[in-house]
Amino acid sequence: MPTAEARLATDRASRYLVQLCSHLGRMDRMDHHPHGGHGAHGGHAQDPTAPAVQHVDHTDTHGIVRFADGRWTLHATADTLTLRVDADDEAALSRLRDGISERITRIGRRDGLKAHWHPVAADDRSPAEPDGAGGTTDASQCG
Repeated sequence: MPTAEARLATDRASRYLVQLCSHLGRMDRMDHHPHGGHGAHGGHAQDPTAPAVQHVDHTDTHGIVRFADGRWTLHATADTLTLRVDADDEAALSRLRDGISERITRIGRRDGLKAHWHPVAADDRSPAEPDGAGGTTDASQCG
């Protein structure tokens, strides 16, 4: 399973983690509505080529976003937001990385955030946070 990781230096890591997970949690719930331009989804058009969000869990320091072909794990400390993508194949890894990078750049524009991805070696691929970690929030409770 291909894996990549990015570490972003920011003193707002928890805020960004919650913002990202809350937004993607709302996208998960909107999956049953038609995609469209202004007026749909609060005035924002959803990209039909973007990977569909299946499930989001998060606390203030850990987040997991599940897609059909991968998983995005977020971890916030006082000064770093760590992003990790595990994907089914290289094409999915590239697609997920690109989508996440775009979102990070957009929400972190004030702080100049940019994700610089590095491959994770096979022997370093232990899960960052076990599923069902205490205090997680279901996507329906996000936002």
